[in-house]
Amino acid sequence: MSKISITLLFFFFIVCDAKADKVEDDFFERSIRPVLSERCIECHGSAVQKSGLRLDSRKAVIEGGKNGAVVIPGNPNASKLISSIKHEGQLKMPGDKKLSYIEIKAFEKWVTLGLPWPDSIKITLKNTKSETEHWSFLPLKKAVPPINEMSHPIDSFIHQKFNKRLIKQSATADKRTLIRRLSIDLIGIPPSISEISAFENDPSSDAYEKVVDRLLASPRYGERWARHWLDIARYADNKGYVFFEDKNYPWAWTYREYVINSLNNDLPYNQFIIEQIAADQIETKDKKSLAALGFLTVGGHFMGNTHDIIDDRIDVMTRGLMGLTVSCARCHDHKFDPIPAADYYSLYGIMRSSFEPITPPLYDAEPITEEYKKFALELKTKEKKLLDFVQAKHRDLVTQSRSRVADYLLAAYQAGNQPPADDFMLIADKGDLNPAMIARWRAFLERMKIQKDPTWALWHRYSSLNPSSFSQSALEVRNLLSDNPLILQAFRVPPKSMKQVADIYGKLLGETEKAWLSSGGTIPLKDKNAEMIRSALYGPNSPADAPLELDWGFLDLFPDRTTQGEYKALIKDLETHLVKGPPRSMVLLDSNELYEPNIFIRGQPNRIGDKVPRQFLKVLDSNRQSFLKGSGRLELAKSIASNTNPLTSRVFVNQVWAHHFGNGLVGTLGDFGVRGDLPTHPELLDWLAIKFMENNWSIKKLHKVIVTSNTYKQSSNDREDCLKVDPENKLLWKQNRRRLDFESLHDSVLSVSGNLDLKVGGPSVSFFTGKNRRAVYGYIDRLDFPSLLATFDIPNPASSSVERTSTTVAPQALYLMNGPFVREAAKKVLNLNTIKEIKSTDQKADAIMLAVLGRKPTAKEKLQMINFVMGSNENEVWLDLTHGLFLTNEFAFVD
Repeated sequence: MSKISITLLFFFFIVCDAKADKVEDDFFERSIRPVLSERCIECHGSAVQKSGLRLDSRKAVIEGGKNGAVVIPGNPNASKLISSIKHEGQLKMPGDKKLSYIEIKAFEKWVTLGLPWPDSIKITLKNTKSETEHWSFLPLKKAVPPINEMSHPIDSFIHQKFNKRLIKQSATADKRTLIRRLSIDLIGIPPSISEISAFENDPSSDAYEKVVDRLLASPRYGERWARHWLDIARYADNKGYVFFEDKNYPWAWTYREYVINSLNNDLPYNQFIIEQIAADQIETKDKKSLAALGFLTVGGHFMGNTHDIIDDRIDVMTRGLMGLTVSCARCHDHKFDPIPAADYYSLYGIMRSSFEPITPPLYDAEPITEEYKKFALELKTKEKKLLDFVQAKHRDLVTQSRSRVADYLLAAYQAGNQPPADDFMLIADKGDLNPAMIARWRAFLERMKIQKDPTWALWHRYSSLNPSSFSQSALEVRNLLSDNPLILQAFRVPPKSMKQVADIYGKLLGETEKAWLSSGGTIPLKDKNAEMIRSALYGPNSPADAPLELDWGFLDLFPDRTTQGEYKALIKDLETHLVKGPPRSMVLLDSNELYEPNIFIRGQPNRIGDKVPRQFLKVLDSNRQSFLKGSGRLELAKSIASNTNPLTSRVFVNQVWAHHFGNGLVGTLGDFGVRGDLPTHPELLDWLAIKFMENNWSIKKLHKVIVTSNTYKQSSNDREDCLKVDPENKLLWKQNRRRLDFESLHDSVLSVSGNLDLKVGGPSVSFFTGKNRRAVYGYIDRLDFPSLLATFDIPNPASSSVERTSTTVAPQALYLMNGPFVREAAKKVLNLNTIKEIKSTDQKADAIMLAVLGRKPTAKEKLQMINFVMGSNENEVWLDLTHGLFLTNEFAFVD
């Protein structure tokens, strides 16, 4: 097996392990931690340990209590914890109320998996202190830079903490280090030899500032910082797993282009946010700004699961822009932050009131040609054919649910002892009952039972009888005065089975519908008892009156293979035609019929709770009002981008700071909630956030404020005196040495070898195919995320990533040593005009190091280089030497 094969195999196992860990951690967070926190910790936590048992950490769970172990990892059947929550035997926990079927199954799975538990997570009771008093939810405080010997405001804030710890700032780095640091940070590629020389030989007091201005004005700047933003936007060039439509996003690149252009043009950050959430509702002369909505639409399609798609969009807006884990309130109130489930579903209602059009609008102006007119006419025909098909199938579904109501009622009854099917994709034969509609009728009946609806009270009394003795027990069922009299009249003779009950209800519902339709079918029936019956077939709470967009999208609409095949052929015909035309913007538009949200109890769409308005988060706006303009997306965008929102500017300046220093002033970039880190320099954070807004939310001015500080310009060398006081450099007594991210490494290799294509914009290209575009233009495959990219810490676009982990592991070095990418670059370096004609060994050593590292070798280094190449195959050793320089820390890190 070759070295490359071994390396790639190593990559595979590492990446698979990482993906598995993430899936298991997500499972714990969603299915186990909420139950432990809500139902277990009060009696088995840090304060109280009944029977000596604690359940607030993995170690404690494994240790067990006074009566020994309660779990055997991997074996739920032999675990006392599982038998107790099942209420089998004498020990029944929790004692007040048994866990639900789904919760018990989740704990069985958890034990089977070996008790996965994310590192450092310890379960606690909800904070008794008002979470709204948490520092990040409070208004920004206008801080005045401390008065000291420092002239730059940032340095003044940093120096203030130095005095308390008796340490000093490090010396300024040398000019070559500074220009390389600036170039990598601002444009993502190293400076050229001539740029280094010009800066080193510029004695003017504003030499550094001129370099900063030049880099910020470069088109390379937008490409560099767009890549950071695309992590947040979970950018990818395809949808992930889908059933019917094409898996690719043919125009995802238009969103990337919007981001690059916006950053290069220094579009104010608040406007940048608003356009990415509601560009379709803003008047603008630039049609291309519609592509901004890719921020919402470029996420995964989650096999067509409507609720997961919306959850992903809520997450990218709240965690990506405001550092709040709002998605944790999908199934229950947030366990730590003041975000109730009601607020989550307020945002859900906004997103559910929006849709992605089948044919997106053009990215640019419409071509005025005969060829395009013909194309557009054919497009319109294909689109109409598809829409007519979908609407006809939807009408058929609703009609069937009403005409076969007795069958659906019986099916819902028979499904009563089975686990809910909300999270499953169910297939049926053509003409069968629709599984999604059965689930809707089942959920409807459950709601009617909770609400003690008089029309369905008799149904529930009959459905509680034992089927084996039904006909006898039915004789003992009593009628109540509160029952709907029309129902009582229909059941004058006791039924002999639940099928007969379903038939009687079905007949009565059908007769009531017929009477309503014969009276015009536009206004409620005058007889209130009849109207109560009719409402089961028509209206917002009717299971039969299903929306076009069900839980699993079109898979729910037509679950039979035959109809799916028809739909697939139509959608493919349209998609194939669309990609032959001009590029389009991936937009989100407001629906004609707005969605009125309810809380989903435990996150289950068919367990409907209280109604909630479409509105902003209460913790950030105590005087909030319901959103009234369309879906509310524009109002939401303005609330997020408001100067009075305490999070948005804080979160963004912290993200920018982290990219310049390796760590944020708040260590948890994506979590400013109660569980997040406290800021190391809170006054500086607020000063930066306010300054940012005062500068009209200018990102370029924010960069300039940060990089012109002495704190940024410090040397990255360690100092023994400071290491003893602050080994983690939280006080910023030096600059942090940082490994180049994959994109900078990729682009730097191509740049120094003279092989980088600097064309701006355009569709994505595959990595390492000889295109030599910047890495930001690389095709990102969400469906099959490349293990190589994962090895170099590029986050999987399955969800928004506010920060990257930065690892230095063997597979990275192995790839650079064994892979063809760097080897080919080394050959290109040797073939540069400035090197290939050099005969002198001494001069060639100088030229090669100057090309790769931007400096000439020291005398000692030159001697080592000359000794390395002497007495061997000259061409091969020069190639090995050049290849080796690419592997040095000096190349792969920024000082």
